[in-house]
Amino acid sequence: AAPAHPLPHPRTHALAAPSIAVSVPGGPAAVQSTRATLAVPSARAAAAPALPASSAGAPASSKESEGGERGTVQVPNNRNIVRNAVCSPACLGGAVVNDAKKVEALKALDACGAAHLLVLFRDPMNMKFRAIYAFDGTSPPTRIYGQGPSRLQADTIAAFYRYNSGPREFQKMTTTDFAICDGIALKASHWPRAPAATR
Repeated sequence: AAPAHPLPHPRTHALAAPSIAVSVPGGPAAVQSTRATLAVPSARAAAAPALPASSAGAPASSKESEGGERGTVQVPNNRNIVRNAVCSPACLGGAVVNDAKKVEALKALDACGAAHLLVLFRDPMNMKFRAIYAFDGTSPPTRIYGQGPSRLQADTIAAFYRYNSGPREFQKMTTTDFAICDGIALKASHWPRAPAATR
């Protein structure tokens, strides 16, 4: 029988482990500890997901960080429409007796910075000018001139109107949105009652 080939001695074909030359104070033990640390990363570091560069330091998403005040609503600008309405016979125009009130109403209108204004009438059956209100889209309309509640709520309104500059009159709308109308009429029950006359 042919003689079996002798197996090579393990030492002759063993691959030499790569060595890293590190100068560490403390002798061979410190070098060995450093080599083990470099070769095997910690489990915590390997498991940690890498964050995209764009997300580093990014603020939390919110309406304030995106710009603009929270809750702000854009409303159409109808200042010129309401100004023309105040000067028309539908409100305070045409009669000399209303001239003083018209001047005061226009001064209040010009002093107010609101983009959207509303004319208040007595009620749908008595379309008499009573007041002007400012509406910012978020808060209830606030009175800036005239007589009426200091603030208006939608459930106190009997009718909503759009001013038509052609015939110069307010025309009734089916909406209940303050932001798309130029005038409103208050429900009669929400006007303060005159005190009863005493005998």
